[in-house]
Amino acid sequence: MATKLTQAKVDKTRHDHEPGSQIYDADVSGLRIVVGKKSASYKLMGRINDGTDRYVSIVIGRIDELSLKSARERAKELRMILRRGDDPRAPKDAIPNLSEVFERYMNTRGKELSPRTANWYRQKVEGSLSSLKKLSIGAVAIPANPPMPGQHSSNMAQPFFIQNRPSRPILQRGADMTVTVNPDLMDPLADAGYTLISLHHWDAKAKCPRTGKLRIRGKSPIHRDWTKRPYRNADAMKHAAKGGNVGVRLTTRDVVVDVDPRNLDGGRKAMLPALKGLGLDPDYFPTVLTGGGGLHLYMVKPARLSIVDGLRDVSGIEFKTFGRQVVAPGSVHPSGKPYVWSSVPDDLWLGAPRAPEKLLRLIRRPKRPIIRSGQGIGEHPPEEIAIILGKLDPEDFRDHDRWLQLMMACHHASAGAAQQEFVEWCTADPLYSSDGPEIAYRWDSLNRHGVGLGTLYMFMRDAGAAHLIDRRPRFDFPDDLANLEVAQCEPPLVCRRLQSKQRWNLWKKVTEQTDIRLKCAPAQFG
Repeated sequence: MATKLTQAKVDKTRHDHEPGSQIYDADVSGLRIVVGKKSASYKLMGRINDGTDRYVSIVIGRIDELSLKSARERAKELRMILRRGDDPRAPKDAIPNLSEVFERYMNTRGKELSPRTANWYRQKVEGSLSSLKKLSIGAVAIPANPPMPGQHSSNMAQPFFIQNRPSRPILQRGADMTVTVNPDLMDPLADAGYTLISLHHWDAKAKCPRTGKLRIRGKSPIHRDWTKRPYRNADAMKHAAKGGNVGVRLTTRDVVVDVDPRNLDGGRKAMLPALKGLGLDPDYFPTVLTGGGGLHLYMVKPARLSIVDGLRDVSGIEFKTFGRQVVAPGSVHPSGKPYVWSSVPDDLWLGAPRAPEKLLRLIRRPKRPIIRSGQGIGEHPPEEIAIILGKLDPEDFRDHDRWLQLMMACHHASAGAAQQEFVEWCTADPLYSSDGPEIAYRWDSLNRHGVGLGTLYMFMRDAGAAHLIDRRPRFDFPDDLANLEVAQCEPPLVCRRLQSKQRWNLWKKVTEQTDIRLKCAPAQFG
């Protein structure tokens, strides 16, 4: 919603708004203030009127260096330039357009070409590439910006991110084309402070030991402990330079809206209506066109806000945050198509925009009901569940019924708090490495199932991990406590481990009646 900005409101922007917030000006369309961690800047979002419907993001200046009046005047000037079909981000004479480059090439190398080849080149430039002739060669070099060759003018009415996906695969039999990872497209994320991790090569495959089928690994991390492993962006860049894919590890503040048109009713044409139904506009967020034909929208949320992975009534859209990773732009999809930027703001280094409040209300994870301790519920915290699962091989639980019994047992033992630990354990199996959202959804659907600690302990004994079972024997009091020697008097294991202060007080009360002094009382309960 646009705001009637005044200079007084602008001066208080950083005090009144959190980093990542955007305040839209009601007077000048497209003008907004983006609040960063250390500063805030005026920014204009507009469309270049050159027939391609390209949107550009232009930084006008910082609010502490430029007045609101000056920012509005500059924004109006930039809007006039955009209406003329020019890109104000670079001087027109500094970067030649496609038509000028072609003429230079024909003037210098045309005599070396056969007449047939030269005629074929000119037909392409004048025909299928005619819509790109006025674009600067820098824009043409990025597949995300111009319409792809072979598209018709009727596609211009479609959203920009739908126009720019090639209808045929990049790799074609007999074609003289190579697919390479482009580390340059990863620089904006590295400059913005995102953590880049190493993924497998885009065409990597692994043979499933159970079925013998080849599984695609191009989008999965190389390291099994990638969620906790320390990474350096420089190492990820070196990995990309060698042809490996790169991922973006998300933090508690990050949200990436992953749109997969293959699972949307209506396909790619339904992406824009589905996003608008969630209060999202791809033009206002850093957006990546995925190799699978979908979108990745980068934004931020409050760090303590827990969100769901998806909405039941919105298929094909997934919300990724802490504990997840997405493929970085510049990488290559297993199909051979690249991940490229659709729109990347010049001030991404200030931080991604904040997610709209409408979206945050929709994806907020409901609070879990308080489960009272009893019958083993919540007996093991998440860190203990992680240790227990570490002794079990996920490939031994590929049978659905057996896996379901283990999930329900872990859910019971942790009172539902060990979801992340269970999902990480399941996805360590290469056969289910990409099924994290489905597993998390199944975990959240559990309620009363009747499976408890006994089932979990049974699996532990079968795996040879019975020593981890918390044995707490009951202490049988002798009939005549007066004859019990002090040296032999020791609280039972259940008291020494102290599940509650009440148990210790009970033991203390019993021993006081027998005139036995306890010498093993913990300091906190002395």
